[in-house]
Amino acid sequence: MSIKEKVKHELEYLNEEELQLVNEYIRNLRKPKNKKRGIKTHHFKGMFDHVNIRKQAYE
Repeated sequence: MSIKEKVKHELEYLNEEELQLVNEYIRNLRKPKNKKRGIKTHHFKGMFDHVNIRKQAYE
């Protein structure tokens, strides 16, 4: 039995509330993840864009 068939089989036994939760979970799996943005330094003309600022501060 394939994974899809197993999941479909298990879904048959869920009530409406549980199906709603499963539906929300599946939709969240497909959403793109937020990228971690770096700190842009516009006032310094990009001088620190590719530098680990914390490491530099403690050296």
